[in-house]
Amino acid sequence: MEKPHLVIIEEVAGHHIEGGCSSCEHIRFTSVSGGVADDQMQRLSAMFRGHFRVVHEQEYVNQATGTK
Repeated sequence: MEKPHLVIIEEVAGHHIEGGCSSCEHIRFTSVSGGVADDQMQRLSAMFRGHFRVVHEQEYVNQATGTK
């Protein structure tokens, strides 16, 4: 299984405004449109990191180390 990662779903004029989790089709992260593109990407990345910690971190560690 590939490590879950942030996927950019919608981009408007170079601004990332919606992202998701590569392993969870139903999960979406939305950044407000407008503002600085780097800030929007940082917000999406922060939302994904929080999701990863809660949902995927332990399963990924277990898979990487061969434990259950």
